[in-house]
Amino acid sequence: MPSAAVTLEAVYVDDNVTVEAKGTAMIESVTPNASTGKVSFVSVVNVPTNCTMVKGGLVATSNSTIGENVTADNAAFVKLSTKITSNTKSLKYTWTKSGVTASTTWYVRSYLVYRDADGEEHTVYSDAVKAVCILQRAKENHICTITKAEAYTMLLQQSYRPSDRMALAQTLALLDNMANNVTLWRLGCNMELSAAETAYHALKGN
Repeated sequence: MPSAAVTLEAVYVDDNVTVEAKGTAMIESVTPNASTGKVSFVSVVNVPTNCTMVKGGLVATSNSTIGENVTADNAAFVKLSTKITSNTKSLKYTWTKSGVTASTTWYVRSYLVYRDADGEEHTVYSDAVKAVCILQRAKENHICTITKAEAYTMLLQQSYRPSDRMALAQTLALLDNMANNVTLWRLGCNMELSAAETAYHALKGN
C-alpha cells in the first residue's frame, strides 16, 4: 500500500448505536507499459476481523456494453488469489493484461466475497474511477471542474513517460483516453479537515 503522513480523528457515537464493519474492495493502482502492450492492475480487499474472506481478486472486460457494471457473472476474466486462508483479512492481488492497445478500453473492478460473523455471505465490487482531482495549495478550500486542456500538464507530470518515442506516443494516447472518460476537478486546499469534506461533497454531487 502507498504510505503517506495522515491525521486520524476519532469520531464517537452513542452507546446504543452499532457501528457495522464491512468488507472493502478497491483498485489501488493501474500501471500501463506501452512499450510492451501490458497494463498491470492492483486490487486490494479487506474484511473485518470477525469475518472470513472467501474470494479476493478482480474482474475485467473490454465489452463497452457491460463497462463499469462488470461482475463475476459477465466478465471476460475473473482473476482470484490462491493465497487466501481462514486467517486472511487483507489481500493485495496483481493482474497484468497483455496485448493491450491504446484503442481498447478495459473495465476492471476489485472483487471480494466474504462471510460475516453470522455466516452470511457478502459480495463487494469496487467502484469505477469516474473523476480525477488535481490538488493545489490554497488559503481557502475550493473546488471546480476543469477542462482536459487545463488538467493535461499535471496529468502528464504524474504519468510514467517512457523514453522510447513509440511507447511515449502510446502512453499519451492512453492518457488522452482516460481524460476523455472521467470528470476532471481542481481542488484548492489547505491542511484542514474541511478540505477533504469540500472534495467529498463536490464529487458526490451534494
